[in-house]
Amino acid sequence: MTSNYDTTKQWFQLAYNNIKRVIRNYEQQDYADTIFRIQLSIEQLQKGLLGFLGVQFRKNHKPSKILDSIIHNSNIKLENKKKEIIKNISLFAKEIEKEETFTRYGIKYGGRIIAPEEYYDKKITLKYISNLKEILNLLILIFDDVLGLELEIEQMNKYKKRIEELEEK
Repeated sequence: MTSNYDTTKQWFQLAYNNIKRVIRNYEQQDYADTIFRIQLSIEQLQKGLLGFLGVQFRKNHKPSKILDSIIHNSNIKLENKKKEIIKNISLFAKEIEKEETFTRYGIKYGGRIIAPEEYYDKKITLKYISNLKEILNLLILIFDDVLGLELEIEQMNKYKKRIEELEEK
């Protein structure tokens, strides 16, 4: 049987693998794939949080909706500070979730399909990179005092720092 900790660690590892790709693709100016990987890593980070909370869910590409239901569920006992952090994670995540499949398939506009490579530029990418960094910050606040997740916090801090370096370029 898999514990909540194991599930959390597995989702976070998937997210870290994608964050590595975010960094690499951004440095190569492949903004469309960078945004896709941001979208995927944010989804995986949220699923790691849901796993930690013991929430079971079906295949879902908008875990922010599940986080919102947790915030508003009076049966789930979380301190108000943690609920506020989860609410903020959901808000940042919703921005990239609105992109839906555009990051892979493009956007229909004016009778043609605009490819992701044509649509996503450095400015848009930096906005979503910043959201990823903020979600990492918020997760660090949630898990900072949780025993057994020290390595995950270390990884989050490492990737947050790398993202800050990208933003400065």
